[in-house]
Amino acid sequence: MAIRIEHQASIEVKDLEKQVQAAIECLPVEHLRGFSKIRFVDRIEDSRLPQDLLKGLPALYRPKQPGAASAFGDIALLVLQPPDLNWFKKLAAKAQLKAMIAQSVMSLIAQHYLVTVSSKKKKGPEIERAVREYVERYFKVWRDRQSGWRAKLFRPLVPYLEKWQKSARKYQLEQARKKAGK
Repeated sequence: MAIRIEHQASIEVKDLEKQVQAAIECLPVEHLRGFSKIRFVDRIEDSRLPQDLLKGLPALYRPKQPGAASAFGDIALLVLQPPDLNWFKKLAAKAQLKAMIAQSVMSLIAQHYLVTVSSKKKKGPEIERAVREYVERYFKVWRDRQSGWRAKLFRPLVPYLEKWQKSARKYQLEQARKKAGK
């Protein structure tokens, strides 16, 4: 099932459809059942939510309503890439835009899956943690598919680096405890 991509924002993003499709390809097909489109807008507008919340909201999942055909999501590009930043922050935001779009798409699909498709329907505050875990799991898959030759070269070293990092943290905590005990 193909997910439609509607671009209604004033910001032009190079290869936006290709980026969204790459993020969707990392997700299981059964998680996409009933999700029809992703709409890119400047800012998210919804009369049911307070304006101060909408100002910084990067994505909003809209579940299937009785009059609507199916569920869809909105992604606010002005929140992901704000225009009123200095040149360094603009450069950093532009460099991270591809990853932020992928994470936003994955969070919309995660909300859809956890609220409607999943057999363990989640509601309330526990859905935030579940969405975060879902996005982290599939973002690693997306990142590995997007990586170049340097990442592929260092991939065998990652477990050793993580083990070293864990032992360094443990050592720092131990030193802090000893210092606090004196």
